[in-house]
Amino acid sequence: MPDHMWDAIIIGSGLGGLAAAAKLATAGRRVLVLERNAYAGGAACTYRHAGLQIEASLHEINGVTPGDPKMRALSAMGVLDHVRFSPVPEFAEVRSTMAGAPLRLPHGFTPYREALTMRFPHKADGIDAYMDMLEGLHSALTQLSGTHGPLWWMWHGAEALGGLGPLLTHARDSVSEAFEHYFGAEEGLKAVAGAHMEYFHDDPSELWFALFAAVTASYIADGGYYVYGGSGALARAFVHVIEDHGGAVLTGHTVTRILAGDAGVSGVVHLDEDHLPCTEHSRVVLGNAAPAAIGPMLPAEMQFDFAAAYRDKPLSSSLFTITYGLKTAASSFGIRAYSTVVYPDGMRRFDEVAAGARLLAQPPGQALPKYILTDASQIDSGLKHSKGRHVLNVTGADRLGNWAGLDEPSYCLRKAAWIGAILADLDRRWPGLAASVDWHEMATARAMAHFLNTPEGAVYGFAPRPPAPFPDRPRITTSVPGLYLASAYTVSGGYTGAIIGGLMAADRVLEA
Repeated sequence: MPDHMWDAIIIGSGLGGLAAAAKLATAGRRVLVLERNAYAGGAACTYRHAGLQIEASLHEINGVTPGDPKMRALSAMGVLDHVRFSPVPEFAEVRSTMAGAPLRLPHGFTPYREALTMRFPHKADGIDAYMDMLEGLHSALTQLSGTHGPLWWMWHGAEALGGLGPLLTHARDSVSEAFEHYFGAEEGLKAVAGAHMEYFHDDPSELWFALFAAVTASYIADGGYYVYGGSGALARAFVHVIEDHGGAVLTGHTVTRILAGDAGVSGVVHLDEDHLPCTEHSRVVLGNAAPAAIGPMLPAEMQFDFAAAYRDKPLSSSLFTITYGLKTAASSFGIRAYSTVVYPDGMRRFDEVAAGARLLAQPPGQALPKYILTDASQIDSGLKHSKGRHVLNVTGADRLGNWAGLDEPSYCLRKAAWIGAILADLDRRWPGLAASVDWHEMATARAMAHFLNTPEGAVYGFAPRPPAPFPDRPRITTSVPGLYLASAYTVSGGYTGAIIGGLMAADRVLEA
């Protein structure tokens, strides 16, 4: 086989692309991964600045259990031989005037249920119904994801499928609709139950409850984890496996064209480190980039049909992240949790969080967005900082349109204003913290769009909206024979969605 012939070429090295490449490589396929950035991993990366090792965006992973489908796959491929995970001690601490005093949410269905009931005893019946649904859903999904023979299905199949029953009531519901069903007008309870919503979408009236419930149940039941050494350690583990099985991962190589004809794809053209065009050949190409980025690479006559499958799909939200470098550990100012969810004091209804994503379109005023504060010093993160240095990350919803029309000086001034406004809020809540900050940086939806090459800065693929009338099958195959998608645009965003999307794409290739 000549050097320029490959069994599969993967465009992009996000977790979905790396998962697909590793699955194919360990199945004996010769794979090539081409990444335009200087590092592999996409959003799964850390970087160093001012003596700090900074997590770019992926702060927690769920399903780190032997029975989880993605973990079984990672174990079988040998990825888990090169990475480890640090447990996060609690689900989150929630700070909201709607819910009263700060509330710490533990892992485990029973402790989580007790925490909600103690704070909202007048909603005990709704809480019990909600938690029963989550617990039954998690049990059913855990059993159904296993490998079972006919006898198991004979004895346990009906019970496992029955666990999905309560969820079918909300099959087309948004988070807003389901929360209204369980919690009525108790906005504080909604705020607590939906604390981590920004890790899915920025509007509860548009977020599909089934997805939210399944992931939430996993975090409550099995806990959350941080990739030791940062999310980039997982990307490097994938690269190790790919290269160990004869594959190649080339960074700094930008794919400019996908070669295709009536018979399907035949390869790609990319620019190497010296910006010289190179051609690689394969009958299988997997796109780890957004469909909006893949489409223009195709021959002109194929672009319309390719794009048609995604034309009616709204994009997910984006995020902003602010990183503060501290001279003193955040815990010394009273921050107690790895993940602290902060609602603005003026918020009266849970659904008002959707408006927060638009606030950054203007300089800071009286209103602030909801944000999630992450303090990696609360866990054994493996992140390496200069002696005596610490990091706090603040994450919230953002939109690319918030930054439209700004030249670079105006863009920097707007960012600086929001960095200061959020820091002032942190200092108000934890007095003395601001004086410890000696460095800061902000990444916006504009930065996400640039570095991740995602339309509108979307970080979770397509918007996870309720299905109408039925859920779409993941779009792994495309209108072009031999061209597959292996990314968050097939399942969902985050660690699990991206990895599962990549594994499913590899399975489709191996079945072809």
